[in-house]
Amino acid sequence: MSWKVMLYGIDWDDGKGEYDVSELPENLQVTVHDDDAADKTEAIGMALAEASDEFGSLVAGTEQIVVTRT
Repeated sequence: MSWKVMLYGIDWDDGKGEYDVSELPENLQVTVHDDDAADKTEAIGMALAEASDEFGSLVAGTEQIVVTRT
């Protein structure tokens, strides 16, 4: 089993205008495996960390996060 984490309306940290984040996705789906997260809260944390690692920019916030078990 795993967690499907949908990040909607991502606000990427642009370093006060220092970085161009205009090409980064606004919405993102991240799959987090049970080995990495025991509950929804951990799954969200792992998804945010994975998104930051993948795109090289911190997630400053989101409009909505939806977590489902798959």
